[in-house]
Amino acid sequence: MKKIAVLLTCYNRRAKTLACLRALFCNTLPEGFQLQVVLVDDGSTDGTSEAVLQEFPLVDIHRGNGSLFWNRGMHMAHQIAIVSNPEFLLWLNDDTELESNALINLLTTYTQETASKGKLFIVVGATLDTSFSTLTYGGLRSRSRIRRFNYVRLPLSNSTQECEAMNGNIVLIPKIVYQTVGAVDPAFEHAMGDIDYALRARAAGFHILVASGFQGRCAANSAKETFQDSTLPPSIRWKKFVDRKCLPPSSWRHFVKRHAHASWPLYFYYPYISFAARILRDHISRVSNRLAKFDSI
Repeated sequence: MKKIAVLLTCYNRRAKTLACLRALFCNTLPEGFQLQVVLVDDGSTDGTSEAVLQEFPLVDIHRGNGSLFWNRGMHMAHQIAIVSNPEFLLWLNDDTELESNALINLLTTYTQETASKGKLFIVVGATLDTSFSTLTYGGLRSRSRIRRFNYVRLPLSNSTQECEAMNGNIVLIPKIVYQTVGAVDPAFEHAMGDIDYALRARAAGFHILVASGFQGRCAANSAKETFQDSTLPPSIRWKKFVDRKCLPPSSWRHFVKRHAHASWPLYFYYPYISFAARILRDHISRVSNRLAKFDSI
């Protein structure tokens, strides 16, 4: 029996985590496959672990202390899962609900494309928002050769598409890839580990493919109360920008040193300078609008 080890990490999203697992276990598996689910609960206080254990007693739950966040939680799940030598790993975000045929689609895509193209692939599943109207996560490509770490998502397609990087919401990784590339790098504090993994895999000679259509539903993160929210004071926006959930300097430095090589300082400083200028423009615009309103009184 071949195993697909499903890796998840969660924190205080009990309802979403349960919905994710329900959708996962509603999937039909090809004959000869079985699931192994490893869930790292990074210190939830809303009863997530207890609820999962009650409804899904076969899920292998491990607890963190609240400091792991996504990347280090997935690293921990990886280290636990590979002990059983699974045929595939499946990264799955706990706020993502798979379509009922997603696993078959991902496995079929891998088998057919590997056989026809003679390449070894990581297979990514695209997601739509809950209204099925907007692409939210999936495969990525660089905006340009110069802005190579600034990514846009590949559009939804009825055909498979090769990509340069990926969001980690739905990702099928075959054994040969994880045995060669390893796990996500725990040097990253929260994000960036999925894109780094894609670049490391491609550097090792593997390819990344987005399966046709969409394989799940996941709402996009709201811009409200984030660094993108221009209604917040400049100091708060800057603090959120360099926070571990956005672009923390230590993680970003690690990323660009690895992938930009000698030119890493240029790539390192650019987003901080660019965002500082953006904050200043937004602030000036907001002050100007207030003065204009005052003058019109």
